[in-house]
Amino acid sequence: RNGLTTGSAAGFRINTLESTRTLELFFTPSTTGANTLFYAPASTGYTETEYSWNGSGVITKTNISAIYVNGIDKTSQTNISNVFTAGDLHHIVIVTSAVCTGDFRFNYKTSGGPSSLYQYISYYPSAFSQATATSHYNMHIGVPALVATDPSFSVTESGVEYYNNDWIVIQSI
Repeated sequence: RNGLTTGSAAGFRINTLESTRTLELFFTPSTTGANTLFYAPASTGYTETEYSWNGSGVITKTNISAIYVNGIDKTSQTNISNVFTAGDLHHIVIVTSAVCTGDFRFNYKTSGGPSSLYQYISYYPSAFSQATATSHYNMHIGVPALVATDPSFSVTESGVEYYNNDWIVIQSI
């Protein structure tokens, strides 16, 4: 599995000077126990940003205007059990209320959380809408983001007469 798997009670950080309003990543938690998915401390001119939950699953959001999980708006959820399932891969888009930058921490704020897999982390200077978040999710799962139609022409696939056999290889070890 591509990405970075944190050890238990561990985390990692990305230091950036870019002004960020949207963070996109894939996240697979091993458990829904207390964790800080994302934290950016306040710095000169920038607001503290946090998305975390405690051992009871109660979510803390600071400077978060929206969170989309697998294309679904989960911003109003107050318990992590309604957002993530342990062991499942989740496409996450976090949109901040104000720009954040600097020390982006994953899986920890001051101490590390449970083992988790983080993949394909991207950050953007503009705030994503739900339509953009859903479009990105659809592209990642192989669903066309846009279907173009034009009544002036059509496309058909001609029948294939040769080379359309399915092959199975059986090997004895």
